[in-house]
Amino acid sequence: MRRVVGVVVMAGLVAVLAVGPGQTRPEPASGHPRTYLVVYAKDVPISDARTAILQARGSIVLENRGEKLATVRSSDGDFVADVDASPAILGAAPDVPIGPGDRVVVRLPSVWHAGAW
Repeated sequence: MRRVVGVVVMAGLVAVLAVGPGQTRPEPASGHPRTYLVVYAKDVPISDARTAILQARGSIVLENRGEKLATVRSSDGDFVADVDASPAILGAAPDVPIGPGDRVVVRLPSVWHAGAW
């Protein structure tokens, strides 16, 4: 368990260091499609989370039901705030690269599985 926590802390530190103040991207204006990652709440039916995404004016591009994670596109600048207001959603954030270049490979520890966090 201590090793898993160490790996998670190191991954977070690398992510923070990789995205320095000079590398942040400006928020696109409302009306321009943007990709988000949305995590569903643990004990909520997936259909409720899908409904919350649709009501927040998002469309699901890819969904991992086992991990309760969805990749969503939306042109609404308030999408994150709107979808976060739903009890069916654990959280949402813009999908942004955390490393240089287009080919960043992240390998997660094999202990990460549904319910591990």
